[in-house]
Amino acid sequence: MMHDLQPKEEYIPRNYWLGMLNGILVLGGSIYLATDTVLAVFVKDLFGSDVLVGVLVAVHMTGFHLPSLAVAHLTETAERKKSLYIASATGRIVFLTSLVLAVVLVGDGNPTLLYCLIAGCLFGYYACISVGVLSFFEIVSHSVPVRRRGAFFAWRRSLGHGLLAVPSLFLIWYLLGEDNPPLQFPYNYAVLFGLALVLCGAGTLTFCFVKEPVMHVDRRGEGFRSKIIEGLRHSVLHVRFRQLIACRLLIQMTLVGSSFYVLHSLKILAEPDKKAAIFVATAPIVSPLINPLWAKISDGRGTVKLLRTAYLLGAVAPLIALCLPLFSSRVVGPAELGITPQWIAAVVFFAMSKAALYGNMLGAQNYVMEIAPPGRRPIYIGVVSIYMVFGTLVATIAGGALADKLGSYALNLVLASVFALAAVLIAFKMKEPRDHVPADEEPQAMPITPA
Repeated sequence: MMHDLQPKEEYIPRNYWLGMLNGILVLGGSIYLATDTVLAVFVKDLFGSDVLVGVLVAVHMTGFHLPSLAVAHLTETAERKKSLYIASATGRIVFLTSLVLAVVLVGDGNPTLLYCLIAGCLFGYYACISVGVLSFFEIVSHSVPVRRRGAFFAWRRSLGHGLLAVPSLFLIWYLLGEDNPPLQFPYNYAVLFGLALVLCGAGTLTFCFVKEPVMHVDRRGEGFRSKIIEGLRHSVLHVRFRQLIACRLLIQMTLVGSSFYVLHSLKILAEPDKKAAIFVATAPIVSPLINPLWAKISDGRGTVKLLRTAYLLGAVAPLIALCLPLFSSRVVGPAELGITPQWIAAVVFFAMSKAALYGNMLGAQNYVMEIAPPGRRPIYIGVVSIYMVFGTLVATIAGGALADKLGSYALNLVLASVFALAAVLIAFKMKEPRDHVPADEEPQAMPITPA
């Protein structure tokens, strides 16, 4: 069994706060790139197609997860893991810049070309994130103690969204929700993507200044093929890893409905253009309210309890969405605000879905970091990503085709709830990773073979 080397103590505070600032900027910028809100409305305005919305979500998720397994071997054997992150940061800035230029230069004169360019830039951007995320987790795992990781990841998201929630709401409302917006479509979106470039670019560069802690490097030359086989073998024989993969796969399948939550709501609500800005801002407003609670549960009671709670919340949210037409559309309160019970229910269900997503992400991150054998975190994360790519492709593309064919999102919502409930059942069989792991649950490492 390999053992992690202890980092220099003076590195820990520096890396902790640089990691926190990185999260604030990157997650704040990601508000303007959300595929279930900003980009979903953008594609719907451009084509009116649910299939193309689903494809864009698939492009985003596949780009983020697909390269992970390929990069896992490189990350484990690299002596300077931060160099991979620096390469990743450079690529992200290049692709985001290209995204902004594509919208400005192509405009809506050639929608097909614009869509293809946006899809290509998004895939490249998220693929670059995937290249750097494993080195990021390796540096964090050696810089942040296990019982502080929940707070670290939760506060990154809370502050990243919370500090920028109000300005993002007003900017998006101003650019997208006004009757006479200052910039016409699609140049108003170019401004939003430009803000994403500035914030995400600054955030990725910030983490490049961390002090890389000393980490174990396997110099025995285990080959890439052997590591893939080992990772897949662990996904079958390691009980806790297998359960996590099953839950992650099922939660990815909920994209069949969650990819279209905003479009479903806008189809029902009056004045959908004005309401779109509210949904975009809901996620960053929810984040600082719920993430500290998720961090407290994760660090205090354990990641499994967090996952169970998040999965339950994720199962209830689409059922509320399904019932939106049953709520009254009569205005309550000041008429100029246009608030209706239907509108309130839509915001509540969307907030619940985002809270569930944050809990799922935080719990899964911490769970895999705790169950992975020392030195094997990259390959574990990579294997999980491969399963998630499969779930993403099936759910998003099938979900878009289903909505287009039926002209309704009702079946999508029902399926999302069913998949989340199945994840709940598995989560209640999971054991807390901080407890002692019996020897028969942990497969032995495979023999090292020459590369």
